[in-house]
Amino acid sequence: MTDELREILENNGLREYINIFTKHKILDVDIVSELSEIDLEKIGVQALGDRKKIIKLFSSAHNPPAQTNQGPSNSVPSEFIIHHAAKTGNDVKTGLGRGFGETVGKKAGGCAWSIGVLVVIVIVIFIIFMSAF
Repeated sequence: MTDELREILENNGLREYINIFTKHKILDVDIVSELSEIDLEKIGVQALGDRKKIIKLFSSAHNPPAQTNQGPSNSVPSEFIIHHAAKTGNDVKTGLGRGFGETVGKKAGGCAWSIGVLVVIVIVIFIIFMSAF
């Protein structure tokens, strides 16, 4: 076991797991950072609080911070996405457009046109239904 791993466990009240980690050949920080909560339970870390503490210690302290954009390195720059979203009226966070009517009508007035047609259809159906009685 590396001195770094031993020191982290001792300094965080997890000394009792040094032997368990050694028994299972978990000898350095890199290996611990890859363990899941289920892995820890399987090797004998029974206390839920200790499993959570180990996961938190080794995922935050020894892994680089996660990127906000998880896309590939050759992905579209975020500046382009924001510019394109503003130009097209799409929501940057959700990628959704302004509304159903614009999808159908392809312009701002399309929504009103779609609703108007829908109202006329409902009225016609209602008149046909009422004339049947």
